[in-house]
Amino acid sequence: MRNSVKLFQGLLVALVTVLCVSAGAAEKEWTFMVFLNGHNNLDSYGTTNMLQMEKVGSSADLNIVVQWASQNANTTRRILVQKSTDPSKVTSPVVQDMPRVDMGDSHALADFIRWTVANYPA
Repeated sequence: MRNSVKLFQGLLVALVTVLCVSAGAAEKEWTFMVFLNGHNNLDSYGTTNMLQMEKVGSSADLNIVVQWASQNANTTRRILVQKSTDPSKVTSPVVQDMPRVDMGDSHALADFIRWTVANYPA
């Protein structure tokens, strides 16, 4: 329950931050941030989620930006999701490859939000 409350608070902060910052510099209509934590028993769904996002991809009006951590990787990747027709593998470019991040730490979420707002404003 405590983790759910912290996650909700983090998401609320993310929404408020995006709304406040985006009011000053709008390059695209929307930026959709996905904090994909695979450091748990749901890790196997990460690739599936990415492939689903690649069916749509970013566009002239939309950024889809993902911070993806996996149990199988020693790094955490920030990805700009691009439309892909290859359903067998994730093809979107990694725009930042970082050392393994504790995705359960609210500071990691806040850092991702700040980075996304600075690099992919909407």
